[in-house]
Amino acid sequence: MKLRSLLVRTGLLFSSMSLLIAAPQVAAQSNAQAAAGESASASQSALSQASAVPARITQTIDETQLARLKGNVHPLARPEFDQGAVSDSTPMNRMLLLLQRSSEQQAALTKLMDEQLSKDSPNYHKWLTPQQFGAQFGPADTDIQTITDWLTRQGFHGIKVSNGRTTIEFSGNVGQVRNAFHTEIHGYLVNGERKQANSADPQIPAALSPVVAGIVSLHNFRKKSMKRDAGTFIKTKDGIVKPQFTTSSGDYIVGPADFAKIYNLPPTTTVDGTGVTLAIVADSNINPTDVSDFRSLFGLSANFTSANIIVDGPDPGISGPTGDEGEADLDVETAGMVAPGAIIKLVVSEPTLTAEGVDLSALYIVDNNMADVMSESFGACEAALGTSNPFQNLLWEQAAAQGITVMVSTGDNGSAGCDNFTTATTASNGLAVSGTASTPFNVAVGGTDFDDAGTQTTFWSPTNATGTRESALGYIHEIPWNNSCAATATSSNLNTVCTTANGISAGSGGPSSLYAKPSWQSGLTPADSHRDLPDVSLFASDGPQSKSFYLICEADAISAGSPPSCAPGPNGFSFLGAGGTSASSPAFAGIMALINQQQNGRQGNANPVLYTIAKSETFSSCNSTTMPLTGSATCVFYDTTKNTNAVPCAGGSTNCSSATTGTNGVLVTGTTPAFTSSTGYDMATGLGSVNVTNLAAAWKIAAGAFNATTTATRVNGGTVTVTITHGQSVTLSATVTSATGTPTGDVSFLAPTTVNGGIGAATLSGGTATLTTPSTTAFPLPGGSYNLKTHYEGDGTFAPSDDPTGVPVVVNKETSKLQIGIVTSIGQVINDNATNFAYGSPYILRMDILNSTGTTSNCHPALGGQTAGCAVDATGTITLTDNGAPLDGGTFAVNSEGSAEDQPIQLTGGQHTLSATYSGDISYSAPGSAATDMVTVTPATTSSSLTASPNPVPTNQAVTLSVAISSQAISTQGPTGTVTFNDGGTSIGTATVTPASATSSAGASGTASLTHTFTTAGSHSLTTVYGGDTNYATSTSSAVSLAVGQSTTTMVLSSATTISSGGNVTLTATVAGAGTGASPTGTVQFMNGSTALGTAQTCSAVSGATPPTCKATLMTTLSFFAPPYGPNRIPTLRVRWILPLAFALVIFFLLSLKRVPARYRRVYACAGLALLAGLVAGLAAGCGSNYGGGGGTHYDTITAVYSGDSTYGGSTSPAITITVQ
Repeated sequence: MKLRSLLVRTGLLFSSMSLLIAAPQVAAQSNAQAAAGESASASQSALSQASAVPARITQTIDETQLARLKGNVHPLARPEFDQGAVSDSTPMNRMLLLLQRSSEQQAALTKLMDEQLSKDSPNYHKWLTPQQFGAQFGPADTDIQTITDWLTRQGFHGIKVSNGRTTIEFSGNVGQVRNAFHTEIHGYLVNGERKQANSADPQIPAALSPVVAGIVSLHNFRKKSMKRDAGTFIKTKDGIVKPQFTTSSGDYIVGPADFAKIYNLPPTTTVDGTGVTLAIVADSNINPTDVSDFRSLFGLSANFTSANIIVDGPDPGISGPTGDEGEADLDVETAGMVAPGAIIKLVVSEPTLTAEGVDLSALYIVDNNMADVMSESFGACEAALGTSNPFQNLLWEQAAAQGITVMVSTGDNGSAGCDNFTTATTASNGLAVSGTASTPFNVAVGGTDFDDAGTQTTFWSPTNATGTRESALGYIHEIPWNNSCAATATSSNLNTVCTTANGISAGSGGPSSLYAKPSWQSGLTPADSHRDLPDVSLFASDGPQSKSFYLICEADAISAGSPPSCAPGPNGFSFLGAGGTSASSPAFAGIMALINQQQNGRQGNANPVLYTIAKSETFSSCNSTTMPLTGSATCVFYDTTKNTNAVPCAGGSTNCSSATTGTNGVLVTGTTPAFTSSTGYDMATGLGSVNVTNLAAAWKIAAGAFNATTTATRVNGGTVTVTITHGQSVTLSATVTSATGTPTGDVSFLAPTTVNGGIGAATLSGGTATLTTPSTTAFPLPGGSYNLKTHYEGDGTFAPSDDPTGVPVVVNKETSKLQIGIVTSIGQVINDNATNFAYGSPYILRMDILNSTGTTSNCHPALGGQTAGCAVDATGTITLTDNGAPLDGGTFAVNSEGSAEDQPIQLTGGQHTLSATYSGDISYSAPGSAATDMVTVTPATTSSSLTASPNPVPTNQAVTLSVAISSQAISTQGPTGTVTFNDGGTSIGTATVTPASATSSAGASGTASLTHTFTTAGSHSLTTVYGGDTNYATSTSSAVSLAVGQSTTTMVLSSATTISSGGNVTLTATVAGAGTGASPTGTVQFMNGSTALGTAQTCSAVSGATPPTCKATLMTTLSFFAPPYGPNRIPTLRVRWILPLAFALVIFFLLSLKRVPARYRRVYACAGLALLAGLVAGLAAGCGSNYGGGGGTHYDTITAVYSGDSTYGGSTSPAITITVQ
């Protein structure tokens, strides 16, 4: 569809009014569950797989025994942005406590989800309801009751357990959060925006830690919308027959019919999404009329009203052009244009000071099973999400188990997932991806652009089709969407292509830092062991390169006086242009709605099918660059092979090609732009874009077309019970067979009922895999009695499977030891058992559990050394004390490496006895005694710097002496105590130190000041001595020389006291010292009020004067028009000016009388003469102000300021007044 526009604006225009549409809060729609098809039968199938869920909270809650929830502080909640604690009464509403599954539950869920995708399984497409999911894979009823009771006792309200038992919602205030979770809530000012966040990791009673994974969010650092604005446009009617949607600059708008033509959608007469519900995640309401206008504009049926808007909780209203309203409009309109028959539901939740509105909306959609397909166009990088990462993973996994296909935008910041694409011109945080999009359970949708710059007429018609407004001629060649200078970067121009950086807007992709590579990506994606993004891509440009973008109808963004929004009339109509992966994600959601309709039901996680289809694709024959307009009769994916999604970066930053600060480079992996599109899968556009008709045809074959497999396990070559002591070597083997061939891929050996379920993985060869444990690639068999089993992950052709019985093993406990030590570092670890170190220096306390063979010589991993003696598979808790008192909460959970770290530790100066006790676990018995460590914390070195102001100073005038005490201590507690101020060897006073905490660029510091009056003239050598305190060492400042001069008296005289404006006057200043010494020297500055008259004049000695005297003179001009202006703004006019002016006015007056009717001339003449007389009188007198003068008099106030010298102090003369006429 083409556009002709006479007005193109570069940003959204605002209106003076926004519309608030009240949307009813409704329950999940019954037709959504009906679309799931087999949920009822799934109930019996799923629930029959598990016995009653056992309780995991087995200890009594002890508020003194705490477990830290690590990774829960937002990276921007930093000391340099800290504005202090927030009021206790500040509300914290709709917080989400994230619950975790047991390893046994996770293994069972993985098995069920594998079966849901295999046609050979009785559980094929037997999707769960949220209630079934929660009953089988959520915590036990007693655990839920224990947690909700604890929340109630802490004073929280609004406690609500999700149907899937993934989260518990609760509300309260800042004071309650501090008391319950032991963390302060502070305000932060970041880039001019005020935020609120927890300043430290929260802590919970250790008894709850087996079930509670963390708090999803305690801050309001928001996810970003992935929408890019192209501008506001007007289509005018000028009577000329031209493409209706072609601007004068040749812009081409992608409308519904254009999208269908480009991506070969099936005819809407047969497949349009009818019967499928598609949900959009939002945090702003919209005006339904905007959607109706959009659909009417393109001839689509009207099927969206206020009833399609579901508000979860308080209605946030319509956020307007500056908020996320445009994002919601784009998502709803784009999804609906691809699947015009689908039921589009917009789910809206209000953000709070602690919860993402879009997180609440996504949870509502999944937990109410209200859609078959859903799309989210918001995101934040994995590093910024903290506990939100497992929340996204658990939620999208639940969605997949319910059959919901989830689409998520990969982002609009290219390969720089942690940088702000709306403000940054270069990336500075290295390679990263969005944690919202990186889970294995959602389709990550990237962005392409049309490769038609300069050749648009090849791909676009000069006319539009009637009704649909179609003008696209067919498929258009694609490249990665990338507005940045790095779009065409290669290995040969990395440091020259972006000499002038122009932003980082581009479709995002890259490897996840959190998730391992799913089996369905193996063989197609890079062999990097990571989940790679994106999966697929669609057009997402906002127009700078291809001059193409999507159209949005949003009436309140159109300025007053413009043609109406999306409603053609006599003067045309207005609309918005937009792009970004915010468009490609809902567009692909629309495609999945078409697939669901054609397949007669939900499809769940679409990725296994997409990648199965891709493994049969000949990508070399599906090159987008050579694809004809007619597309391909066989290709499912259009493979982009040109350009990159790399973006410019600041020299010296992480992953930047340039190591030089002040220059620009390109984000790279090695010496290759990150990331370059190429044949087959790449992290610029994933598998590419799609031919939807071909995709639908291939889906029928690929969905569920996995060959069934059978997996069997052996331990030491047999299946009989094996009894060993933990750590003893055994050989594990697995055989995977199928009736239709030999499976390939990997198997995992599992101990399902233990805390540490995973043992290790091995690769099949000829259908068999072998693993010896323990080894560098495998953990020892965990302690306990259980059946060791094997899971086969599948390979895209052969379906995953599990050994149903396994081999019984009995693993007795192994003895353990515990070692603790202070680990110090300066950029890298320099000592892993320091016993003497300075207060505030960089260090942590590390606690390592040793196995029965462990010693300090074969287990010191902090230095990268031996780990053979480390109990790397240990679990449980470690209790820590300092001089007998609990240290930093007292209890630390053992991490996945068999160790624990006290990272916030900050020991005070002096002697400390650290003692740690390990609880033991199912594999290791508790040590017989505590591990202890004696350490000495020496005071941190300080330095003191003294300043004196003013300097020089006359005798008997107060001087402020200020001292700054600095250190390298990384501490929130700065130096305290007192400072002694000395004049030579004599103390002149003391002052108390005011401490200041460390910042990101400086250590802790302190300040002190003293006001003192010196009575003796001369040079004074001043020093300070900081006395130190428990944590900070004493320091003495360098001497500061203070010149204390004798008192002086300054007088100023003028050669005249009254002058004419513009006349000259000579000013003379005399400076008299004291006694009989040398004359004063230095300079004198003459002042007219607050304005300096000329430059400072030298004060020359007056020979023989007693007392010693110097003199300075200045000739200057004073006038009305020299600043300051004085009392009269308009000077009095002289007589010689008045008479000619009066004569001219009389002549003008007499001539004008001829134009006045005769009957009015007498009145006119009288009034005119009166005005003329008044004017002349006024001009003769002058127009004065109220500055104290009148008529033509103006008064200037003159003073003289003596600078002082090494003997005499400065002084200012009394003022004199000069009259200027």
